[in-house]
Amino acid sequence: MRKVLTVALFSIIILSGCICEKQTLEKATYETIDECRAIEDIRERNVCIRKIAYSQKDETLCMDIDSTREREYCRKSIITRVGVLDDCSTLSDSNMKDQCLDDFATRKSDASICSKIKNVIIREGCQSYFISMKKDSKLCYDISGIVERGYCIYSIAKKTDSKELCSEIPLKSTRQRCISFFAIKENDIESCVYIDNSRIRDDCLIKISWSLGDPKICEKADNSSRDICLLTLSRKLGIDPCAGIEDEAIKDRCMGIDKKEGIIGVDTDIVGLVFVGIIFLALVELYEHFIRHREERTTHQRLRMHREDKIIQHKKKHAVKKRKRKTKSAKK
Repeated sequence: MRKVLTVALFSIIILSGCICEKQTLEKATYETIDECRAIEDIRERNVCIRKIAYSQKDETLCMDIDSTREREYCRKSIITRVGVLDDCSTLSDSNMKDQCLDDFATRKSDASICSKIKNVIIREGCQSYFISMKKDSKLCYDISGIVERGYCIYSIAKKTDSKELCSEIPLKSTRQRCISFFAIKENDIESCVYIDNSRIRDDCLIKISWSLGDPKICEKADNSSRDICLLTLSRKLGIDPCAGIEDEAIKDRCMGIDKKEGIIGVDTDIVGLVFVGIIFLALVELYEHFIRHREERTTHQRLRMHREDKIIQHKKKHAVKKRKRKTKSAKK
C-alpha cells in the first residue's frame, strides 16, 4: 500500500510541478518595487507590490497598493510577521485590526489578547482556539456562535479521545465529521452507516474497508464511491475486481468483454477508475497526515474563514439597511 501511495503521490508531484513551472515561465518575474509600479494592470500591480513588500518585510511598500482593503491586508501580514502588538492599532480597517490581534494571540500563544478584539465573531473564534488547547469542553459553551462552539467541542473530543462529546456539537455537519472520526478510529461500520451525509459516510466506509481489508464494506457506499472502494481494494487483495458487480452488462464491461466480437481485453475506463481510486486514497492519507500535525492551526483557519464570511454578510446587511433609511428620508 505504501509503495502504491508513494508512486501515486510522486506522479501527482511531477505533474503539478510541470504545470507550475509552465505557469511560472509564462509570467514575468518582478524583482524590484519600481518594476511593480510600472505594471499597467491594477490587480497584477497590487499583487506584485504585496509580494515585494512581504519578501522585504517592509510595511511602507504596501502604501503603493491602490485598493484600501488589499493595502491594509498587506500591512497586517507584515505587522504580524515582524511587528509588535501595538502596530495593529495603526490599521484603519477595524476588522483587519481585529484580525491582526487574533494573529498575534495565536503567534504568541497569549489568550489575553483575545479580549482586546472588538468584533464579537473574531473575538469568540480567538477564544475558542485557546479553549480547545485547554481540553475543557465546558468552556466551549461560553461561545455564542454555533459554528465556533461546534469546532471547539470537536477539537477537544479528538484531543481527549471522548467520542461522547460528538453528540453535543450543535451543527449537524460538524457533528457527523466527529462521528466519522471515531468510527474510522475504531473500525465501527454501524456508526458510518448512521451518517446521512453521503460524502462523509462514504469516506468513513472506504477508510474502514481498507483498514479491515473487507470488500463487503464497500457495498454500503453510494455507487460512485462503491466502485472506487471495491476496485482499488480488490487490486490490493488480489481478487476479481468485478466479482461484486451484479449488473451483467457492467460486469462484462469491467472484465473487458465485448459481447459482439467476443474479445477479452483491458477496459481503459476501469484502468482509469482504478488509477483515480489510488490517487483518491493517496490524497486521503496525505490529508490525514496533514491533519495530525496541523490540527490546531487547521481548526483556527476554518474558524477564521467562517468569521470573515460572517463579517462580509453583516456588512452587506448593514449597507442594505442604510440604503433603506436613505430612501425613507428622501420620500419624506
